[in-house]
Amino acid sequence: MRNWRRLGEWSMWLMVSVRVTVTQTLPGGLLTDPASQCDGALPLYLRKPNQIWTSTPRDRNLEILMGLPWPRRDGEWFLARLHAYMRGEEARVEESDRSTFLPGDPYSWTRLPHILPPISSKLIELAIEDGHKKVKILSDIENRLYEKNLTLERRSPEWYLARVFKNSSELSKNLSQYGYISEHSTKTIKNRINTGDGVQGLLENVSALDLQQLGNRQDCIDELDFLNPETCIESALYRTADGTCNNIKHPKWGSSFTPFRRFLPPDYGDGVSSMRRAADGEELPNARKVSNTINFLSGKFSNCFTVLQMTFGQFLDHDLAFTPLTQGKKGASIPCCTDDVRQKPELLHPECAPIFIPAGDPLYSAFDFKCIEFVRSSPAQSCSFGPREQLNEITSFIDASALYGSTKKTANELRKGKDGLLLMQVTPEGEELLPASKNLGDGCNVQEEFDKKRFCFKSGDGRVNEQITLTMTTTMWARQHNRLARGLKDLNPQWDDEKLYQEARRIVIAMLQQVTYNEFLSGVLGPFLASGLGLTPGTGGTYTNDYNPDIKSNIANEFAAAAYRFGHSMIPTKLRKVNARGQSSDTLINDLFFNPFSAYEPGTTTALMKGLLAHSSEIVDTIFSAQIAGKLFQGGGGIGLDLVAININRGRDHGLSAYVRVRQACGFPAVASFDDLTSVMSPEILANLRKVYKSVEDIDLFAGGLSELPVAGGQVGPTFACLLADQFLRLKRGDRYWFEYKDGPGAFTPDQLRELQEVSMAQVMCDTMLDMTSVQRWPFQVVSAYNPEMPCSSRCIPKFNLSYWKF
Repeated sequence: MRNWRRLGEWSMWLMVSVRVTVTQTLPGGLLTDPASQCDGALPLYLRKPNQIWTSTPRDRNLEILMGLPWPRRDGEWFLARLHAYMRGEEARVEESDRSTFLPGDPYSWTRLPHILPPISSKLIELAIEDGHKKVKILSDIENRLYEKNLTLERRSPEWYLARVFKNSSELSKNLSQYGYISEHSTKTIKNRINTGDGVQGLLENVSALDLQQLGNRQDCIDELDFLNPETCIESALYRTADGTCNNIKHPKWGSSFTPFRRFLPPDYGDGVSSMRRAADGEELPNARKVSNTINFLSGKFSNCFTVLQMTFGQFLDHDLAFTPLTQGKKGASIPCCTDDVRQKPELLHPECAPIFIPAGDPLYSAFDFKCIEFVRSSPAQSCSFGPREQLNEITSFIDASALYGSTKKTANELRKGKDGLLLMQVTPEGEELLPASKNLGDGCNVQEEFDKKRFCFKSGDGRVNEQITLTMTTTMWARQHNRLARGLKDLNPQWDDEKLYQEARRIVIAMLQQVTYNEFLSGVLGPFLASGLGLTPGTGGTYTNDYNPDIKSNIANEFAAAAYRFGHSMIPTKLRKVNARGQSSDTLINDLFFNPFSAYEPGTTTALMKGLLAHSSEIVDTIFSAQIAGKLFQGGGGIGLDLVAININRGRDHGLSAYVRVRQACGFPAVASFDDLTSVMSPEILANLRKVYKSVEDIDLFAGGLSELPVAGGQVGPTFACLLADQFLRLKRGDRYWFEYKDGPGAFTPDQLRELQEVSMAQVMCDTMLDMTSVQRWPFQVVSAYNPEMPCSSRCIPKFNLSYWKF
């Protein structure tokens, strides 16, 4: 067992041992053709019942996945078992989770940690004091950077990337102080015990149980009490804005400002917080070098999926996860690559982890560009010793928080306060647009457009202006809310603003869940896996009864920082507009980042959405557009950032376990060498992984997951399919307000549920896009003989009957 793995195990043990004290048939009978290239990706209910896939190696992956117990075990299960072990209780191991870890493997859930030597109260106090000192050092560096006005150059690529996270809450920075104290206190104790420095005079004979009681202090817990929800009302009809009280048994599960969940224990270089290291203890290969090595061919367009699927996936991502980055004083961006900070230790922030450009880089070397800015994610708050965790600033549930917000304050700011409506701008042509952000310093607005009264937009998620099709997708759902609110008012004039808002919101969330699970997931995972795991919604008003309050719905770190980033591979070089006359024009995607102003031009909304329908996305693989892998947010210099390298570095920052470890946790055969992956990856991709990684155990999860051949009928490989399936199953079965749940608060009536189960993306687009007169039946998929474009008036696109909401 490698030493750094011991340290990771050790720090998890310590986390639960001691509390830290701190002061802070498609209607019409349309069926798919068995020969169609898209056949396996179509929703299951479009398939012929007797259609069978021939046996291939990829089918074996589905057999393994569908034979696993779900949801998969995660860190919560292990910690519960560890608590029992520390209490001297028998460490009960339930039925096998069918992972392929060998006995004693540090990643196996069946293992028990080594007993720590006793730790004295004096050592604990010294460790906490050291944690406070480290936080003071951070604060001093941030003050010096601020006083010297050392930050990122405005409108540089690095500045734009920081801008994506600029809207992170000030609360996140305040909470991170508790995480830093916990982290550095843990390191102090670890180092004292490992080196033996002062141990003899400090350690006392304290048992594990006594140690747990010793650390059970209330200082930190009391100070963070404001994060806890008020008394939960089990019968409350509507979700809270921040996700609290969804789970009555665990009121904070899935709520905003809570740590990510772990699919596997963290894998940090020092067992506590440093970037993941290679199997031999050395540094992993340079992230930019990995990006260059695996991204070696031209991208291929999908024969099946449109760019709308990629855009919807991004909208959904912004509904599920937002990880704040470390920021300086007053939210200032922290520079890591400039000579000023690289040459002066007193100015180099400890949270810097820049990506240096290898010599001879095919793009950057010509511009003498030597370093990609990279600041680590903020640590989540903690009142315990243990390894670093990261914070999810938004709710985990599929609750349209990207539209409504993840705090009550944000939700209220986005409401009109009348008739249940959301605030919207209305153009002279009668189009509703999102409300304006009139802060010229928000990093999106520019003076020239500001003077024309064309502003950037506001919504429930601060990243709404990142690219214009994301803005338009958010606009579409906002229009749907207001359309429903107006319809509900006509049906129920006695309802007040609050009732109209909450009912419209509840319907929109149900529609979003239906589209996600019925159309989006069936394409990503394939209809076989989606249906086999119970991820396909019902029909005809059929309820579910599989809600389980013991299923934690929090987003997994591996999902947010690796698996769900598969969509980055789908991003095309250009986005297309199709006007009312059917004429198309393409624009480089980089020209559309933080440039939503054309939305004010008549017809742009529909033209953009039609363009998404008419243009294929790229396939999911290790090949990325140059607009993403080197020119992201490019400035006048012709170069930008490499999102692939950033994703790889982010996984190391978050301590994500190596790719082969996650495969084993998903029940796939153990991987001892690169040769064991020959049936999993194409020869070309595997050869490039051999070039850049010394050991198969070093492969980063993001790189390895994208390298796999896709599961039958799906877009992603089996490892990512496992992570995605586990997360979306949790988001369904761990959500008390899931739209099909029969015993949920204010459950929909059978008639209402039947209407919701017939909702489709085509229906939503037809109802909300001005001048959208036709659309393919399944908009996430390209037009074909089996997915024809049809008029919005077609009976094949069921209309939503709101009359069932009349009371």
